[in-house]
Amino acid sequence: MTGHANNGTSGGLAAELHYSVGELSSLWRYSPKTIRRIFTDEPGVISWGQEEACHKRGYRTISIPASVAARVHSRLEKRKNGIGGRGL
Repeated sequence: MTGHANNGTSGGLAAELHYSVGELSSLWRYSPKTIRRIFTDEPGVISWGQEEACHKRGYRTISIPASVAARVHSRLEKRKNGIGGRGL
């Protein structure tokens, strides 16, 4: 399995495997832009960086815990199969 293990001492999301946008993009065969769009406002995703400022492009890095990726994947599968669930 790819991703980065977070060696935090606390339990929960901090101790689990985290994926980068590029890693999930490869695993799920979606573009990085699509992965960012899916996970931008998803609860549990860690996001940091600078917003766009006067003539400077903003940079945003997101780290996606494996449990969040699994939850979103399940939701997308249900939606794909017409079983309902929350939209994107």
